[in-house]
Formats: sequence, C-alpha cells, structure tokens
Amino acid sequence: MKTSGFPSLTPCMSNFPPLVSHTRSSKSHHPIVDDELSISEILSRLPVESLMRFKLVCKRWRSLIQKDDHFIDLHHTWSQTRKSLLICPPTMYTYRKKCYLLAELLIPDEGSGGGVTVHKKIPDVDRPNASLLRPLNGLFCFVDGEGAAVCVQNPSTRESTPWIKSIIKQQHEDEGKVIELIDEHGNLVKYDVAYRNYDWKFGFDPATKEHKVIFLWVKRLSNWRLGRREEWFCEVLTVRQNSWRTIDAVPPVSPLSLACSLSTYANGSICWLHYGPREDEDPSIVEFSVGNEMFRVIPLPKFIMSDIRVPYEDGNTVTEVNGHLVLLAKKVRRSDNTSDWIKNDDSSMKMCILYNNDQLVQRKKDTGCGSFTCSAVDDNSNCYWLEDSFLMPPLDWKQESFDCILPIPGTDLMIVKSSDACFFYFYNWKKKSFSNKFRINGLNLFVNEKACETPIEELKCWIVEESFLRVN
Repeated sequence: MKTSGFPSLTPCMSNFPPLVSHTRSSKSHHPIVDDELSISEILSRLPVESLMRFKLVCKRWRSLIQKDDHFIDLHHTWSQTRKSLLICPPTMYTYRKKCYLLAELLIPDEGSGGGVTVHKKIPDVDRPNASLLRPLNGLFCFVDGEGAAVCVQNPSTRESTPWIKSIIKQQHEDEGKVIELIDEHGNLVKYDVAYRNYDWKFGFDPATKEHKVIFLWVKRLSNWRLGRREEWFCEVLTVRQNSWRTIDAVPPVSPLSLACSLSTYANGSICWLHYGPREDEDPSIVEFSVGNEMFRVIPLPKFIMSDIRVPYEDGNTVTEVNGHLVLLAKKVRRSDNTSDWIKNDDSSMKMCILYNNDQLVQRKKDTGCGSFTCSAVDDNSNCYWLEDSFLMPPLDWKQESFDCILPIPGTDLMIVKSSDACFFYFYNWKKKSFSNKFRINGLNLFVNEKACETPIEELKCWIVEESFLRVN
C-alpha cells in the first residue's frame, strides 16, 4: 500500500477498514451516537490542513477537533500511516537562513512505487542559535543551548509554547560566582562555581502520553590549590506543564561524555552509546526512562563487541526500528596517518536489536523460526539482544556518517542515503532487500540550485507525521 504525507480522502478511505469499528448491541444502538462516531472516524482520517478549516463548520466539530482526547488520539493513529520527510538543508545553500522543508513520503509497495517530493516550507524559530531535536509524534522541540531554553511547537496546528528557560539557568545567570565550603579540616575554602548545560534530549512516555525535555547539567567547583570537582544534575520539563524541575536521578557517567555520544529515542527511553575513557573498557548503552525518570546502564552483547570497540568507535549507528533499540556496527575506522576513513568491505554488517521477553516470543511467531542468536542483557532482566545483520548496500554511500540510515517508524523499512546528490534507497531490514534509487524532488522550488546537488548525507532528515497534540 502506498502511503503519503497528505493523501486525499478517497484513496485513504478505500484502504482502511469500515468506518465505524465500535461494536454495539442492538439495545444500545442509537442513531445520534452512531452518527457522532461516524463523523469522528471520518474526520480523524483527514489531514490537519483540512481539519483546521472544518473547525469553522459548527461548534460541535470545533469542540471535537480541538478538545476531544479520543479524537486527537484516533487522528494521530491514522497520521502514523502517513509519513513525511522533514529536511533541513545546510544554511550555505539557503541564503544563510535555516529553513525546514516538508516532503511527501511515498513508501514503495512490494518493491514498486515510492519517492519523496518537497511540497512545503516550515519557518524557523526566532532564535538563530536554536537547534531542532528529533521530532516526536508531530511535535518539534527547539533548544537554545547557550540560553538553556526550549520551545515546543506543533507545526500542524501552529501552536507553540513560549521559550521556557531552565530554572538552574535562571538561578545562576551570573558567571564567576564564588562560594565558601568547609573542608575536612574545618577550614573555609573558596571555590569558583560554574554551571554548564552539556546535553539535551526530547522524549515521550507511551504510558502517560507525556512528552518531556531533559537537560544534563554539570556544576563545576574549582580551587587553584585543591583542584576541581564536579556535581551532576538532571532537569526535566513536561510539555503542557511547561515548567522545569530538578529530579533526583543523575546520569551514571559524565554529561559531557554523553554529549559526545551517539543517541536516539526508542519506545519510551532515551539511549546513548557510551564509550569509557579507557580503550580496554567495553562500550555500553546508557538509558534514561522518560516515564520513571531513572537512568540505567545496559551491557552490550559479546557477538558485536569486537566490531564496535576501538578503532571502530566513530562509525557506528544507534537508532530505533519499529520501537526497538538497534545498534549497527558499520566497522569503519579512521586511517592512522590521515583523516580519511577505511571502509568496511564485508558483504554485511552486524546488527543487534533489543527485545523484551514478550516481544522476542512474538518475533518467533511472526517469523516461524524457533531459535535466534540472542544474549540476555543481565541475569536479572527480561531483555535480550537479538543478533541480526544488515546487508551491505549495493551503492555508493558514506558509511562513516552516523545518520546515513534513517528508519521509518511503524515499518520494516529504512532510508539509506546515497553519496549521489539527493538520492536514496529504501531498505527492508527483515527481507534484506533494497529498492530502486530515488531522488528528492522539488528542492529547487524552495532553495537555490546548489542545494539540489547537495549530497543527501549533508541534509539533516527526520521522519515526521501530523498530529493535533497540544503543547499548552
């Protein structure tokens, strides 16, 4: 089935099950209730642009579209079948102004069809130093790292929070503060104090349906004679509550170290691929649960360890596939004498996927295979690393780029970026098959000609969908 960013009602309706899926006994049948259910089902399948107009039809529709939580959830469920590609070209090709382009994503059906066409420009926020974190469920989170502030937007409804500054930043605006502490001998010792915000992430808790932003802070105390020591903090903002709070949990490793690590969001958790300070130290996954706001360290399986340790630490990819955390060992490394990369010439790359016990049982049922190569995370966990492989693409691609592979949530497909200008392939990781080569069409309508010849690995890309989720 082909899916697109903003399909018309007719083909969308033809591919979905009957409108009224709610079952009722003959005794509870009521024409008015059934009419409301039918209207809700029909409207939930329309793009947001249409629904913004239909709010003006009557008060009943306006209340349904804007305030009914069931309708908003139902609309989001259908929106997840209509993916779009969000593209951020380099500013050198967009007249020095950052912009975001929304492209219709057509997913190939049985190897045929598919493609990407840019059709809309989304304006940037009013802060030039702000950066966009990975969008989740149709919401965009912009972060001003220097100002320690965030702004969360729903570009579909044009609703936006104000810029919300960190409480820690507000309390410690003045740099160069000096405090006095009592040392172990009972003497007062002066320390220079500095607060630094090193990392920020956007996450979602599926249980409560809350979106959260986290800031990782370092409080650094310095004394010219006694040296330096650090304290770590974690600050959390829950969207719609829109206020910061410091939590008890602290990261198990330095926030500066996490800021230099690859990371992703997967099924309610924010995960970093962390490398220790020593070369003989095994890398691991540092996980932050968005729901219970706790950190933990997840050991990595032995079957992939040799392909991700030094000297292969710079070219790996940590991502999410259909709700599962995935680590891909691309096995590339830097040349000893130059900044060039030595690529992997193997026919495939090792891949490990994190499953819980129930998910692993379901995977066995789906594939009809009774045995997998898997490794328990630890003795007290019901989570397992499943060994798999990623077929080496039959194309010219920039293996060392950490974001050269872009999974499409809710599917078994990934977008693999080609080194050719604005071209890409679809890859089915379960079937181990590639599509034909596709080009991003329509770029020339929104940016200058040089951007149209930009290698796609230089384009920041995210998979997004529409939603009516509120941010205030």
